[in-house]
Amino acid sequence: FAEMKDFAVDVTLDPDTANPFLILSADGKQVRLGDERQNLPDTPQRFDYCVNVLGKQSFSSGRFYYEVQVSGKTAWDLGVVREKINRKGRITWRPQYGFWTVRLRDENEYWAGAGPSVRLTLREKVEKVGVFVDYDEGLVSFYDVNSRSHIYSFTAQSFTEKLYPYFSPCDNEGGPKQPKHQHDKLSYDMLLGVHRELDQLTKEYDNADGDIKGSQPVIMMENYDNSGGINLVCESRGWNPEPDVLWLDREGAPLTAEETQIHRDTEGFSVKRRITVHDYSDSNRFYCRFQQTHHMMEAEVIINGKVFDAWKWIVVISFSACLFTVGWIVTAVIFRKKVLQRRMMEHELAEMKTFEEPQRKRVEDELARKKQYS
Repeated sequence: FAEMKDFAVDVTLDPDTANPFLILSADGKQVRLGDERQNLPDTPQRFDYCVNVLGKQSFSSGRFYYEVQVSGKTAWDLGVVREKINRKGRITWRPQYGFWTVRLRDENEYWAGAGPSVRLTLREKVEKVGVFVDYDEGLVSFYDVNSRSHIYSFTAQSFTEKLYPYFSPCDNEGGPKQPKHQHDKLSYDMLLGVHRELDQLTKEYDNADGDIKGSQPVIMMENYDNSGGINLVCESRGWNPEPDVLWLDREGAPLTAEETQIHRDTEGFSVKRRITVHDYSDSNRFYCRFQQTHHMMEAEVIINGKVFDAWKWIVVISFSACLFTVGWIVTAVIFRKKVLQRRMMEHELAEMKTFEEPQRKRVEDELARKKQYS
């Protein structure tokens, strides 16, 4: 399953093929079933009866993989189809007619569109489907992405035409046309995830206007400032586009902070901003705000005055430690100097003894000779 993700492709929906009841997002990654038929031209490419839509991308060789978010629906179809299929009137979803699909009906009945259809027994409700195709091997496989389990495979197929990703949000059987878990007034039935992770898909689901909110901001204390303040940093990841970052006091007034640091990666923009705060007695409440045109997220921190007092103790302890260290060094130097002086005196005394001994012996010998002659 992990190896299949190496063949992930970017899939976008083709509005020229969409049934007039379908509403596509601006980025072509999401589709929902509307209540009214739109006034769209009836072209040969467009599905006029079944609520279907194809991907823009086509494939005629090699392998490819994409993912589709389907959570909250009681009915849906998805898979791949060949280029020359029936797009008008009723459709038969079988390989001999150019359809390789799986579908959900009545909330918990899963089927593979084989000939005849095959009832599938799954351990849990599928929320995201992975579709893998090996064109040259004639293989179409479906996977439950969240549980990393196999759903169904069409094998030994013969592909002679271009293949297109195929989607149908259907209608929620026995319920509203919108997903059960509506997030806001603009909810989508199916979301194309390609190979991105679920949390990224959720961000896009929640933000159909194109902006992607990042992770909940986190405020961390880095260290104490030399002036007695505390250095704070606020960080959040996964934004698109990059947000403005503000530090605010308890009244909501902006505070002076360092320049915002912005880093872009595959998940979007990672943003952080630092500030140094001081003890304001009864108002040590600070806010970090990330905001886009349509979205805003905040984090709050309350710093007890004792935390600032701790800095004073740290300074006293550090100063005392410095004095102790200096005193110890001075004592060690004096002690070392005295040791060296003592050793030098001992060495000089030893040399004097070494010099005086021959002299003493010579004097004694001289006195002995004089006694002998006298």
